[in-house]
Amino acid sequence: SVDNLPDGICFSKLDGTPLLVNRQMQEISYQVFGKKLVNDLLCARDIETNRIKPRAKILQREPLIVQSHDKVWQIKIILHGLVKETLAYDMTLEWALYEEIEKMARANQRMNAELKAYREKIGEFTRQKEILQTKIRIHDRLGQALIYFRRYLEKSQKTPEDRRRLETLWAECLLSLIHISEPTR
Repeated sequence: SVDNLPDGICFSKLDGTPLLVNRQMQEISYQVFGKKLVNDLLCARDIETNRIKPRAKILQREPLIVQSHDKVWQIKIILHGLVKETLAYDMTLEWALYEEIEKMARANQRMNAELKAYREKIGEFTRQKEILQTKIRIHDRLGQALIYFRRYLEKSQKTPEDRRRLETLWAECLLSLIHISEPTR
């Protein structure tokens, strides 16, 4: 019979007067409102104004999902001409799965944000490493040029080849500095 169904069922007139209310719907009414279901329009008003028992909770308004006594119910209203059918589906398991999925989605968002920050740090570290390597190359090149220049100055006999080699070293150093100072594209 309808009275023994696991879901709540209520058939009522459009003015809210119940025509048929099964046992499960009455139990839900007691748990959520603390009283017997005598008018489903009054129940709807109480839901809208949050006048429910402290142990009951409205989890979602559209579609209406209510929690009471460790059970989660989805309330659905279907119009049949002059009669309104109100159904309460037990969706406790589905809601627990939904909350688990939401929890995982939030964890994924946090991990994605952490990965993005990590990627940015790696990018900055790589840029800093490249800059340091470039500085070392320039420092080494300038050091070689200065050593060669000192030797050139200390030489008593300077050949045109020595001068050309010195000019080439200085030109390479200047080109390195110019290349570093150009903005990257």
